[in-house]
Amino acid sequence: MLWDGRTLSEPLAGTSGVSGLAASPDSRWLATSHGDQRVRLWDLRTLGPAGVIETAHGVEKPQVDDPDGTLIVPPVTGIDSVAFSPDGRTLATTGNDGEAALWDLTTRRRLGRPLTDGHSDLNMAAFSPDGKVLATVAADPTGSPSELVQLWDAATGSPHGAPFAGDDSAIQAIAFSPDGATLATVGSGGAIRLWDVATHRAVGEPLMGHGRDVYDVAFTPDGKTLATTGRDGLVRLWDVALPSDPLPAVCAVAGDSFIRREWQRHLPREPYESICP
Repeated sequence: MLWDGRTLSEPLAGTSGVSGLAASPDSRWLATSHGDQRVRLWDLRTLGPAGVIETAHGVEKPQVDDPDGTLIVPPVTGIDSVAFSPDGRTLATTGNDGEAALWDLTTRRRLGRPLTDGHSDLNMAAFSPDGKVLATVAADPTGSPSELVQLWDAATGSPHGAPFAGDDSAIQAIAFSPDGATLATVGSGGAIRLWDVATHRAVGEPLMGHGRDVYDVAFTPDGKTLATTGRDGLVRLWDVALPSDPLPAVCAVAGDSFIRREWQRHLPREPYESICP
């Protein structure tokens, strides 16, 4: 259903069992997925259907079960999430078949080959603000309860380095900062983590405060504040802005010049130097 302080429509027909939902940046289109292999598009001006994308996520892929050579056909699976690019021309889909795909919304055709890194389930996707990077979240293939973030070049479909993770917990939501330099992740372990997109390294210590599962995360438009919501029923605001004069702030915390390991942890983008008196 659509809301604007009041109900704007009756439930859209055929939207039961929604597994993914996204509105285009210009508020023209709504994309929904339903656990099958289709994305349904809706015209938000008329509140009517605007077509279907046949993604083929989850097409049966026979696998050989070692060691006896038994052929196993896994059940048909579907789409976990949908995300629009910032210009509204491309839609990203992820499936629990371990693939992500990019779709041209004009032609409704897939752009390039599917994106896959060998994981069994891709359950989340987000574009960077400039549309050049796609972030996906996948289950850890080793069986660990942690989930992994993979960054991709949205133009070529090539991975940006190796996947990375924060701790032994599931990732519930991700968000890019407005400048695209930082990625925030929140998870079932209660930790809120900031990552340097260029280096894949954590920025500072995890932010803790909800005490239980953290469900969602968003940056303010100026990138200085992070909003999170969790199982505790609270919305928390976090000051993530850099100080206007970072050197005194760093020295006040450190009490002495950082050793190289500490420097890389807190200032991964800057060359090492001894700065504190």
